[in-house]
Amino acid sequence: MRIYVRYDTPCELFPKGSDGRHLTRREFIEQQMGDSVEEQPPELDIPDAGLGLWFLYTRASETIHRYHDGVCCLIPPSEWKIWLELNEHEIGFEEFECLQAMDIQYCNAVNEDLAAIRARNAEQQRQSAPQPKPSRRR
Repeated sequence: MRIYVRYDTPCELFPKGSDGRHLTRREFIEQQMGDSVEEQPPELDIPDAGLGLWFLYTRASETIHRYHDGVCCLIPPSEWKIWLELNEHEIGFEEFECLQAMDIQYCNAVNEDLAAIRARNAEQQRQSAPQPKPSRRR
């Protein structure tokens, strides 16, 4: 999940593409450096047995609003139920548990990245803030 979050989800830190959405880190690296980049980002490896659930998860995750106050929140079961019904998908309890486990991993990875971005931005602001001049009192 970390590879997906880090390299394959659109990020506001990168410019928008021709389709109007922000580029993913993978797209940005490819666009900026092409084949000249020494180390290519890791590829996402989804086992064949999990492709169906991966497809359901990524589609739902992209369409359900899940960010509140700068935090990625879990998709509530009621939202899953509605999304699955509207998209005419039937799954069993075990598949639903897998989707929930994927969502926990996704939110953890996104929130870790968001915290790192906030910390980086705060540090940059501290470094660029004007330094107080020492007083010359005697």
